[in-house]
Amino acid sequence: MPFISYSRDQDWLLPPSLGELIPADHPARFIAEVVDQLPWDEVGISHLPKAEGKPSYPPQVLLAVWLYGFMTRTRSSRKLEQACRENLPMMWLTGLLHPDHSTLSRFYKQNRQAMRPLFKATVQLAVQAGLVEFAFQAVDGTRMGSASRRTLHSRDEITRLLAAVEAELAAMDATEAQSDDEPGPPSSPGPRERWGKEEIHQHLTEALAEMDRRATLPGGRHDAAMASISDPEAAVMKARAGYVVGYNAQAVVDAKAQIVVAADVVSSASDGAQLLPMLAEAKAMTGRQAVVAAADSGYFDIGAIVEAEETGIQVFVPKPRRAQAKGAERYAKANFVYDAQSDTYTCPEGKTLVFTSERPEHHGKPKVTRIYRGRECQGCPALANKLCTSSAAGRTVHRYEHDADLPGYLERLHSERGRELTRWRSGTVEPLFASTKERLGMLRFLLRGLLNAKGEWYLTCAVHNLLKLWRYVWRPQHQPVTSGA
Repeated sequence: MPFISYSRDQDWLLPPSLGELIPADHPARFIAEVVDQLPWDEVGISHLPKAEGKPSYPPQVLLAVWLYGFMTRTRSSRKLEQACRENLPMMWLTGLLHPDHSTLSRFYKQNRQAMRPLFKATVQLAVQAGLVEFAFQAVDGTRMGSASRRTLHSRDEITRLLAAVEAELAAMDATEAQSDDEPGPPSSPGPRERWGKEEIHQHLTEALAEMDRRATLPGGRHDAAMASISDPEAAVMKARAGYVVGYNAQAVVDAKAQIVVAADVVSSASDGAQLLPMLAEAKAMTGRQAVVAAADSGYFDIGAIVEAEETGIQVFVPKPRRAQAKGAERYAKANFVYDAQSDTYTCPEGKTLVFTSERPEHHGKPKVTRIYRGRECQGCPALANKLCTSSAAGRTVHRYEHDADLPGYLERLHSERGRELTRWRSGTVEPLFASTKERLGMLRFLLRGLLNAKGEWYLTCAVHNLLKLWRYVWRPQHQPVTSGA
């Protein structure tokens, strides 16, 4: 059989419309419809033309470019500029306008704060479309590197670098003053060189200020001793690919259609303090809360769990498993029996631990801690073999405010329903991170700074929700009707 004939020089009989080349159910058409119906005043993006100056690009066009760009793994302003000239759906979406990368970047920067309301608008659309069921929601986070260099510096190193830069700037000032007094061409450094030194000075100053801020946090941050000069707000955290300097992207996902109902970015590698804020953010985005929520063991905090359940939501978070020496499981805190009448603990060997002191905080956090110490530990084989404790003074047990709630909670967690809901967690929230990284190309943050990372994550989650809406709601209504054979 012959090949199908073709010609690169073939002309159109009539000038074609770009719309004729875009399928009726194409996602670009969906993006155009969403942007045209967006509640601009609620989102916070200015949609009115300027009273003076030359005509500017409509915000509907610029936002559509960013949304469709993120949807198609095109996340840099320069690549978006190229797509506006070469990508057929993007050309149709912009109406053949060609905004350059500076215009696109400036629009994105000016409207960084609007990314959260934009994300909220996609959540509300999903709720109205019936894609959010509120029966089960899962919380999780993923650690992603920022656009900073991975090199970390100590406080002493940053202080020495700052002193060296300040000396260079002072020398430049002296050279400029001397050149002003002497005739002839100026011999002072050019503005570009000075601007570079001033920028380095600003980065170093911000790095020291961020280290000081972290050191004043409750308990003192463990990463306050090191900082990245290029992105001081970023934290050092362990990811699958090793240690990265970046941020912790948080999300709450509804189980029905895997719609992201809450998102945030924090500069802490730990998820321990994020359970309550993320559940509260989900309620703020949707106006109501789920019946059941689950998270992995990194979010375990019995106090936060009890507080969340007081609002009417059931929470399932496994307790972390700590590695113990062989035979030491017998001496875990769960095996120490508390007697409320005598306010004492009894260890597995039958010895008594009595109350000795109370602390108003734990690891720097406001949390009342009562401490019980064994008075009969000397001579115990568990102490001699270091199975119970390695302290020569004997075993201590810390009792927290909600320890009385822990046995009942663990019983519910380990029930058949609790184990089933815990398994549902991974299948609900983890596909989000796989989708954003593999399909949307969100492997790391492209911009530095916490606010920029938040904006990028909000926009990514908004696009994720729009893809779900396109697939389950909009596309089935716009697919072309085909006649039967």
